[in-house]
Amino acid sequence: MATIPDDICRPVLQLFEGPPPLLNLFEEALATFVNGEFVYIDGSSYIAEIVTDTPPAIYGVAAEPAHNDAVAATHQVAVFLAVPSVLFELNMKQSGLADHVIVQGDLGHTMAVQHDTTNNKWFLNASTVGGANVRMFVHSLARGSNLGDTNARVLASFAQNWVQFAVTS
Repeated sequence: MATIPDDICRPVLQLFEGPPPLLNLFEEALATFVNGEFVYIDGSSYIAEIVTDTPPAIYGVAAEPAHNDAVAATHQVAVFLAVPSVLFELNMKQSGLADHVIVQGDLGHTMAVQHDTTNNKWFLNASTVGGANVRMFVHSLARGSNLGDTNARVLASFAQNWVQFAVTS
């Protein structure tokens, strides 16, 4: 089977009417995230890069790179909201960013995520499919990926309990 090239996380489908929701929000000072990276709204109410594999909250996925301005709120940046009804396409790997050969059993589960800080990309972590560290639900293979592929691209949605704006009380 094929080895699928690593690529950025990107929205591909809204399960209901309309395109995936996109908002323009002010970014924090010295922000250096790139297109496809997970972001959150920080304590100063600016968009900031998520730097941990177990984020307590995910606001969305950057639709464009940050501007690295010395002063916060100099620019706005487009962000695709982490709405559970939006399917995002991303690669699946093992812990430590090791290669993973996808099997049918990888689909239909929650999974953890992991950040490749060297290449500025996010991946699903097929080694963690349950417990407190899962952040996304894997729905299906993405177009161009097949069972047996290494580092296949899949369609996944953010688990609602980790979406920053999904208030429960």
